[in-house]
Amino acid sequence: MRSVIFRLAISSVMLSGCIDNAPDEVGQTQQAEREDHDHLGAQQVRNRAGIAEEYSPLGTLAELETTNAFFKNLGTSGRTCESCHGFAGGWTASAAREVWEDTNGTAPVFMFTFDNGKCPSSDISTRRKRKDAMALTLERGSTRGAQKIQPGFEFEVTAVDDPYNCAETSLTNVFGYRKPNPLTGVSKKTSVTWAPAAQPDMRAAVKAVFVGGTQLHGQTTYVPTDAEQNQAADFMLFNFFAQVEDDEAGRLDADGARGGPVNLANQEWFVGINHASTGPTTRKVFDLYDAWIGADADFDHGRGHCHDRGEAKRRALIAEGQEIFNFRENANGGTCSGCHNSPNVGTRSVYQLFDIGIVDKFDAELPRIHIRNKTTNAERVVTNLGRGASTGLWSDVGKMAVPILRGLASRAPYFDSGQAKTLMDVVNHYDQHFNFAFTDHEKEALVAFLSSL
Repeated sequence: MRSVIFRLAISSVMLSGCIDNAPDEVGQTQQAEREDHDHLGAQQVRNRAGIAEEYSPLGTLAELETTNAFFKNLGTSGRTCESCHGFAGGWTASAAREVWEDTNGTAPVFMFTFDNGKCPSSDISTRRKRKDAMALTLERGSTRGAQKIQPGFEFEVTAVDDPYNCAETSLTNVFGYRKPNPLTGVSKKTSVTWAPAAQPDMRAAVKAVFVGGTQLHGQTTYVPTDAEQNQAADFMLFNFFAQVEDDEAGRLDADGARGGPVNLANQEWFVGINHASTGPTTRKVFDLYDAWIGADADFDHGRGHCHDRGEAKRRALIAEGQEIFNFRENANGGTCSGCHNSPNVGTRSVYQLFDIGIVDKFDAELPRIHIRNKTTNAERVVTNLGRGASTGLWSDVGKMAVPILRGLASRAPYFDSGQAKTLMDVVNHYDQHFNFAFTDHEKEALVAFLSSL
């Protein structure tokens, strides 16, 4: 299955150069670099924006694949954790289509409907039928989970518009379709799932997720040993994934920039960092690309290290997007960095779930769940109940955790159920829902920055 990530075990070439190269030399240099981009390092994967890279202080990916319980088949379904949390998809299921093509649709993740496919009763008896049943996984990287409506909930389901007409759908049993949460950089997160209860002990949380995942997705009663649990926990906690190269800007750790997974691994983090609960805060959450501020102007004045104006402009645009993320206010004075407050990580440094309005948007490929508050008679139509599926609280409907922002370019489509195909779609949603009134240029800069993470 590793062939789906199109990587070769040789190191990539770091970009360097001078601004006074002759035009023909620049062209030759860039052509050579473009060719080198196709030869990926053993822990690198190509995506829409360039190259992302994995780093773990525990060892190389090749070593961990043969020794760590995260990659072991411990059940009866043939699945491992990597089946839904794959490297090529940024440690989620975003590379499902490549996996399908690489295995001709026979990878274990496509062979069962107890937790995947449009419905539990979907017909997967032939390759064609299986491909149709697995459309949400293939197109969005989403899997399926039942959400049970209990009598004590503050709300009731009054109707379900189910595009798949699942026989199992009812007013007390609805299905939510979510992308597996990316299992990367968990040591710098306060939650490991999309809509969790508080998880103050992340090692205990990921061990529990590993045991539960092994038994449910692996279809087994086997309880992983404590040693296996700690192995998998170590990997999830200390697996770092980030963009390391941009097709236009070059290496993201060049000339004073601090992109890439090694810098992420070394980033200071603790629960409550940059939050009022522990001390002073700053809106300047990201400073990875401070050194690239004004890179285009430096180029024009004969300074800097860019190969050409295009590279200089892209670096300046990334740095500008970083500042927009940090400081650009919406109509209520909020910023992107207000919720994504963990420095150079982008997670939420305290346990707090948010409803960003994405579950209210019409999506023809997701069920529309009509709910009514039993006390106020307020009504809402959502595609996912979020934390409300567990607590039954009206105020928790649609609330989900703040995901890590590093390695985003490998994880399209975005949001909990893959509702946004591109990062521009993500920016447009926040622009409209939170009244930022971004200009087209500001949107372009934000996308450039998010793609560089």
